Amino acid sequence: MCVDYTNLNRTCPKDSFPLPRIDQLVDATAGHVLLSFMDAYSGYNQICMHPKDQAHTSFITDRGLYCYKVMPFGLKNAKATYQRLVNSIFTPLIGNTMEVYVNDMLVKSRTANQHVPNLSAMFTILKQYRMRLNPTKCAFGVASEKFLGFMISQKGIEANPEKIQAILDMTIPKTIKDIQSLTGCVVALTKFISKATDRCAPFFKTNAALPGLPNAEVWYPDIEKLSFALVVSARRLKPYFQAHTIHVLSNQPLRQVLQKPQTSGRLVKWAIELGEFDIHYKPRPATKGQVVADFISELTDPQASTSTQVITEPSVPSSQLHIASSGDLDLTQPLWTLYVDGSYNIQGCGVGLVLISPDKVVLEYLLRFKFHASNNEVDYEALLAGLRLAKEMGAKQIQIFSDSQLVVHQVN
Repeated sequence: MCVDYTNLNRTCPKDSFPLPRIDQLVDATAGHVLLSFMDAYSGYNQICMHPKDQAHTSFITDRGLYCYKVMPFGLKNAKATYQRLVNSIFTPLIGNTMEVYVNDMLVKSRTANQHVPNLSAMFTILKQYRMRLNPTKCAFGVASEKFLGFMISQKGIEANPEKIQAILDMTIPKTIKDIQSLTGCVVALTKFISKATDRCAPFFKTNAALPGLPNAEVWYPDIEKLSFALVVSARRLKPYFQAHTIHVLSNQPLRQVLQKPQTSGRLVKWAIELGEFDIHYKPRPATKGQVVADFISELTDPQASTSTQVITEPSVPSSQLHIASSGDLDLTQPLWTLYVDGSYNIQGCGVGLVLISPDKVVLEYLLRFKFHASNNEVDYEALLAGLRLAKEMGAKQIQIFSDSQLVVHQVN
């Protein structure tokens, strides 16, 4: 059975109670001789729902109408509420003989003789508040065990034998998908590998040499691509999404699509996943400095943008430009692509450049000028800076995109 709490999560205010930092909890266990690891039984289901809120969790079955009396999974404030609970009841022990991350609890002792009294103090509190443990996930009086994904011992963090064995048991990649999967695993472990970039270069080069096979996401409609980008951001920045109210600025109807996702099963899944967070969708205001980013974020078709074709020839002085229309392009010469934009405010001015080589290598530059200029002057400076960059890279033929009608028409 699956109950969708999207509407309830949208109505409830966000609980900004922060979760502990896993790195700090792991470091705090180093140097302890004996450790005990406990897992709370059913987790959040040990917290009673407020009587007035029970009706909002109601659901229909073939045997009648039911509602939850305890906090169910799926509520966006479940983790924060549970962490607030354990922090409150274990206040005398946390940081001294105990560490708690949501429903994962650890009792630590620097000497073997202290461990039983430390456990006794913890169980006294559990009994007082009638909390239950899952015995299948508990380990008492051990020197080393896994906690929050890390192997903890008296020496600190150790290598996880299961992970080591998994690496030893890996087969040689034989398909493109195998290589891509291996590369993803390597990227996730880069912070644990010395000089990871140099060591993993063969994997990245192999991926770069593969023929361009588009992922399934490439075929998504534009609105689904934006929704998927928001979901990926929420997964990678989950602590920030949990602790703060998130404002999404976009000119696309993300809120309407995610709240009424009848057209795609993906959107239903994403809407439920994002329902955990306090996300507000707002129209993006017009900001001059965001134009270069708009080419990417709004998935603009370059052919629909205002453009000019500029061809430079080595036979003429560098201060001159040979202007050509789209039909005058020399197809025998490699074509570079340049996106330029300038921005001006009271603090100064600058430009953004995105130069794409014929083999699709992307170069991104942000330049800040030490002189003041008007918006139109900055747009000209952006074009000139882009041409200098393209000339340094050896470009002979370049296609330039700019949002300034004045610059485009004058160059044409």
